[in-house]
Amino acid sequence: TNRFSHWMARPTYLGCYNDDDDDDDIDLDGLSGFSQIGPYSVSNTRVTDGTAMTPELCGAICALVNFGYSGVQNNFDCYCGNSYGSLDRDLESNCNKPCAGDATKICGGSNRNSVYALTYLVQSTGEVRSDCALARLDSALRCAAKCSTRDDCQAAVFSKRLVNCHLLAFAYPPTSLTRPDWTLYVRG
Repeated sequence: TNRFSHWMARPTYLGCYNDDDDDDDIDLDGLSGFSQIGPYSVSNTRVTDGTAMTPELCGAICALVNFGYSGVQNNFDCYCGNSYGSLDRDLESNCNKPCAGDATKICGGSNRNSVYALTYLVQSTGEVRSDCALARLDSALRCAAKCSTRDDCQAAVFSKRLVNCHLLAFAYPPTSLTRPDWTLYVRG
């Protein structure tokens, strides 16, 4: 079974920050030198997803390499790094592009990053009763990212074999969700 062994992260908004339009002076440049991060292709120091990008998905992508910050830009681009702000903060009104994956959220602007600090969620196991909701998601990454967007979700369990994501109201899953092919993520 192919499991994600990284920790998941919850993004906390820090503000709108400038970025450069010529790839020579990128602010969040942690993906420089990467060609792939998890299931995502990297091009010009960013991951682009024109249909699903949100701050939560970008944070989950950056968590694959344990970066401290993520930034979404121009509706669908995700940047990662361990520092931000080298090109100065900008007016919030310049981060005005709706996210490709959720138009109710903002994903930066033209050469502007909506920057997020990443708080990591600890990966764990356990066998305690829990209420849960089933979501039809296609990866452990999306499952944990979905949990990080909900205040009522304390943990998520994903089965690659069944392609099921259980969002849990308590930190530990019931025994029925603790099989070897299930991956558990718990908020820290």
